[in-house]
Amino acid sequence: MPENIEEVRSVIDDDSYITIEKMEMQTNLSHGTIQRVVSDHLNLRKITALYMPKYLTDSQRAERVRIYEENLTKFEDETW
Repeated sequence: MPENIEEVRSVIDDDSYITIEKMEMQTNLSHGTIQRVVSDHLNLRKITALYMPKYLTDSQRAERVRIYEENLTKFEDETW
């Protein structure tokens, strides 16, 4: 199960707009398994087609800011 959690986390980190159906194809996990991992283990929920944490810890907030800044830099440098 821990490897499933990390696999789903990795897929969502790569594309937070991904659907469960696409995750099923990429990971070969069932719809129910992915849903359980997303909601119960990763504490995420879908908001306007984007997975967002239900509750953020300080370290999660800091990591999210770091990722957003990294993505903004990529966008500004047109390396997106």
